[in-house]
Amino acid sequence: MIDWPLMASVGLVAARLLLSITFLVAAGGKLVHPVGGRQTLIDFGVPHLAAGLATALPLVELTIGSALIVGRFAWFGSVGALTLLLLFALAIGANLAVGRAPVCNCFGAIHSAPVGWSTLARNAVLSAAAGFVVWQGQADPGPDLIRWPVEQMTFGRAAFLSVVLGLALAGAQVALLVQILRQQGRILLRLDALDARSAGVNAALQQQGRVEGLPVGSPVPSFRLDGVNGESAALEDLLDGVKPVFLLFTDPGCGPCDALLPEVSRWQQEHSGDMTLALVSEGTAASNQAKMDEHRLRRVLLQQKREVAAAYQVRGTPAAIVIQPNGVIGSAIAMGADAINSLVAQTVSGALHRNSERAAPSAISEPVKV
Repeated sequence: MIDWPLMASVGLVAARLLLSITFLVAAGGKLVHPVGGRQTLIDFGVPHLAAGLATALPLVELTIGSALIVGRFAWFGSVGALTLLLLFALAIGANLAVGRAPVCNCFGAIHSAPVGWSTLARNAVLSAAAGFVVWQGQADPGPDLIRWPVEQMTFGRAAFLSVVLGLALAGAQVALLVQILRQQGRILLRLDALDARSAGVNAALQQQGRVEGLPVGSPVPSFRLDGVNGESAALEDLLDGVKPVFLLFTDPGCGPCDALLPEVSRWQQEHSGDMTLALVSEGTAASNQAKMDEHRLRRVLLQQKREVAAAYQVRGTPAAIVIQPNGVIGSAIAMGADAINSLVAQTVSGALHRNSERAAPSAISEPVKV
């Protein structure tokens, strides 16, 4: 015969553990990588609230995750969890309904990926778990997850579990250290190669007098442009003081630009933590909308008469330039797909930042005149 009270108690413990771990991991990831959380909120359509929410959200998640562990606070934690999950589901659904798939840094530095129906399904499972705890009522949210395991455990079991957990933790630390050392070695080799390549190319171009664009380290011209969806963004909105801004100049009638757009979409998704990639295009919103939707591009800004391109001395498309986090020019202009690919690699690796460390502090010049 099924012991329904016991089944309900086990279900409550499992649901609360699942929710608590999820919210605590999400909070920790956002605290380690706050820039990603802020960018997610901007991409989800709340740029004016991004700074405040990016600070408050991990603290709220940390509170909810902790409350779910303690018996007398568990019901309140589940109410908070269900509220956040439903709000998140509405935001995902609204973006998917209009064909947008912003990158979700839900777990900060731990994991990020574009939202999709799988994200919505995961959210539904977590919402069901939170709803189950809420439905059970405030009077019986299940046992206290701190005291209950201790009360059920004998001294021998506790000692054995401590040894097992200690060995597992030590093994995990060793494996993590080995992985970090290997990754650091690969990164250092790649950075050395990129530094040498960057120095050689720039020296050759300087000798030939063919370095185009504003001088590296000079103040960047500010601008404010309308986006394809009608939103307005200024250069200062793109700069966060941490990541460089990668400006890519395109044109809806440019064949090489069209061929590059799938790569641009991948860069925006995979390197959102390393740089802020924005497109400065020409033409009307309608002429850019289809391509933006097809490739799921974000931050597509429209200039009216090439005023921004002229201010940055960009004479053709596709072209790209890097702006350092302190608001100065970080690279010469990269013209064409190959040069832009190389510039992306240097930007992601941090080679450009090291080459311009002696640049002046933040020095954004007067706004571009339209």
